[in-house]
Amino acid sequence: MIFTGQWTRARAQEFYRQIHDEARHTGRRAAPLITPSLRFVVGSTEEEVQRNERSAYDYFSPEYQAGWLLEVDVDVTGADLDGPVPASAFPDSTQTHQTALAGYRALADDGRPTVREFLYRTVNGWGASVSGTPEQIADEIEEWFTSRACDGFVLNDPGLPGQFDDFTEQVVPLLRKRRLFRHEYAGATLRSHLGLPVPSNRYAV
Repeated sequence: MIFTGQWTRARAQEFYRQIHDEARHTGRRAAPLITPSLRFVVGSTEEEVQRNERSAYDYFSPEYQAGWLLEVDVDVTGADLDGPVPASAFPDSTQTHQTALAGYRALADDGRPTVREFLYRTVNGWGASVSGTPEQIADEIEEWFTSRACDGFVLNDPGLPGQFDDFTEQVVPLLRKRRLFRHEYAGATLRSHLGLPVPSNRYAV
């Protein structure tokens, strides 16, 4: 499996094609499963979605997020929260966080957000994000899957209490009706849940 972050379907499709091409080139029997992160905010109605989005923002702490980004060499501490992201926030190079640095720099360049907006975006890393009613979220998940942008998602904590329960109770039943989500497990291990073959035991061989 490859855990990844792709914030647009087009980027995810390109990454998916690249991995599958490389898998074929190296003679692998099957390509790895590709599972980008997905942040979601679900509401029963459009009004509830907007209310939940505002609530999620209320739980957000720019100062905490700025401190966390120091771990990946991004420094916006002391910057004007309502001003543009300074170029000095990103080092010219890094030996330890190259992928993260490129992802966060792309977030800062996308639409030229303020520092506050940039920090809020980084709560989701650089993964996919969707807000909507259960039907809208199910539509988006189906579109990513059927367009070969991913094999599934890793759900990202939206930072809003009750959202995982809402997703389970409102979105999952729709995915089951569309044959996009299992009704029960077929085995007892993560390998069996993912439908992956059991490799030969090299000692037995």
